[in-house]
Amino acid sequence: MNIAVILSRFIAVALLGIPTCIWDLRHRRIPDRLTISAFVTGGFLWVVTSRGTWWEMAIAVSFGLLIPLTARIVTAGGLGWGDIKLSASLALFTGWPGILVALGASAALALAGVIVTGILRNESGVPFGPFLIGGAIIAMMGEVLPGECFL
Repeated sequence: MNIAVILSRFIAVALLGIPTCIWDLRHRRIPDRLTISAFVTGGFLWVVTSRGTWWEMAIAVSFGLLIPLTARIVTAGGLGWGDIKLSASLALFTGWPGILVALGASAALALAGVIVTGILRNESGVPFGPFLIGGAIIAMMGEVLPGECFL
């Protein structure tokens, strides 16, 4: 894949991810204006860079939506709606099967963060947005590392 295409996705995730992380850490929620911006930007980059077919985009977004939605149902609301929408948006940047790598990496990062900080004692919950952004970056790195070790 062209390095300019990959770099454009990294820059977009960074520009959208920084305010998303800050907002989620401060307010424990992710506003629609950030998730919608990420979704529109991801969709635009998908089409402009010929990332894949419409079916591949639908599969990526479906997994980005359904896996966190299932986690929300199983944990009785442990995952917020902003996190679910952000995950679907990040699927447009990571693609398929990159979203699976991103979600797995996000869970691992969140677990490590909880263990290191002991944040579970805090009753307001764990802001998952920063971990989602980190997982997406890890998944995208799999495309540029030698041998494409993740994907």
